[in-house]
Amino acid sequence: MMADPDQDAALFCEEGGTVVNATEKNLADIQAATHTVYTDLEKDPETKSFIDRIRDLKANSPAPTPVTACKH
Repeated sequence: MMADPDQDAALFCEEGGTVVNATEKNLADIQAATHTVYTDLEKDPETKSFIDRIRDLKANSPAPTPVTACKH
């Protein structure tokens, strides 16, 4: 059984953690920061095929529902 991200976030918040949702800019910044890592990884054909499969899964899956944010 898969974990429930919203339930896990709520538990983390109850234990004093902070949960935030990434903005579109945050996501773009992460992609830019990891671009060279992906470029290096994709030099290996097998690794590139794994990355391509993961990208296909992402493209064909529904977008995740944002979890409820909390601050302490």
